[in-house]
Amino acid sequence: MKYQPPVFDRPIIILASPRSGSTLLFETLSKAKKLWTIGDESHAVIEHIPEFSTVFNGFKSNELTEEHGSAENINLLKLRFQQQLRDNKGRGYTSINNYPIRFLEKTPKNSLRIRFLNKVFPDALFIHLVRDPKENISSIIDGWNSKHFITYPNLPKFHIYCRRTGRAFKEKVLIILLVINGRFAIKQYMMNYKNYRLNAVIWFIIRIFSTILPK
Repeated sequence: MKYQPPVFDRPIIILASPRSGSTLLFETLSKAKKLWTIGDESHAVIEHIPEFSTVFNGFKSNELTEEHGSAENINLLKLRFQQQLRDNKGRGYTSINNYPIRFLEKTPKNSLRIRFLNKVFPDALFIHLVRDPKENISSIIDGWNSKHFITYPNLPKFHIYCRRTGRAFKEKVLIILLVINGRFAIKQYMMNYKNYRLNAVIWFIIRIFSTILPK
């Protein structure tokens, strides 16, 4: 019998900047009895499919839109999610689970993939998580300095520039990229909401902005 992927019923997708508290929210929600997750972020699940791979596409961007995703690759992506699904007790998805499932997903890069994810999961619910930007930036710098959160260590010419200008350069670049990417993500988010009428948007605000990002 041909494999039939699970029916994903209104997946819940968390949209958030890195180090904004999304892991805490994800782990809290994952305790719900009827939610399924893959237990972690979906970097490899998505990006090991060449069409969706930043590395394979020359490090251009993590952005994915409704223009991406052949029917074959979308089915493959759902299959890859299915292979790692776990319920709140750590039990995997099997063929006997023939009922619709609620899928919870959390990967910061998804802020640049809203239109794509809305294509893959047309009835998805999106949670937009916001943290005070000063604390968020400070936490990202801490993560950067720990050397455990360098997404693309083999980014072309990255280390050459860093060796020339040192730590101060890296921190300035990090802040600039955070502001630029943060604005881009917010702009994309609002544009998607306006133009594509996402099925539902839930705003979950951890803390009120105490500062405004510079223009």
